[in-house]
Amino acid sequence: MKIEFKRTKSSQQNVTIIGFYPMPESEAELDRIRYESHYRTLCSAYGLSAEVIFEPEDIETALTRPVIAIEEYVEGSDSIELIDFVHPKNAIYISGCTRYGHPSEHFPEVTHKVHLITRHSQYPLYGDQVLAMAMYDRFNKQA
Repeated sequence: MKIEFKRTKSSQQNVTIIGFYPMPESEAELDRIRYESHYRTLCSAYGLSAEVIFEPEDIETALTRPVIAIEEYVEGSDSIELIDFVHPKNAIYISGCTRYGHPSEHFPEVTHKVHLITRHSQYPLYGDQVLAMAMYDRFNKQA
C-alpha cells in the first residue's frame, strides 16, 4: 500500500519510508489498517511518502535515490549506528520485520546500512517505530 503526501514547499526534501507489515500481527484487515495509520502519521508529521509491503517483490517505489536499510544489529557488521549516521538529502529508508530483519539482503540497491542499539535486543521494535526514530534523528540533525 502506497501513501503519498504532498510536500508543502518545493524546497522540501524527497524522502520515502518503506516498511513491512508485521506478521502475524497484520493478518486481519483491521490490523493492517491500524498499522498503515502509523505510516500515514509519519507522512503527515515529516512530509514524507511511504509504502507498506508484505514481501520485497511488492515494492513499487523506484530505488533511484540513496537507499538506507535500518537493520537489526549484528556484531561485526558494516552498519553504522543511527546516532552517528549522516542522512543524505533525498533518500529512501527501508525498515525490516521479523522475516526480513536485514533489508540489505533483499534490496541490492541499499547504499547505507544503519542500526539502532536497544537495551533489550530480545524485544525488537516494529518497523514503524524504527522509522519514526530515524525520521526524528534526521529532522533534528538537519534543523
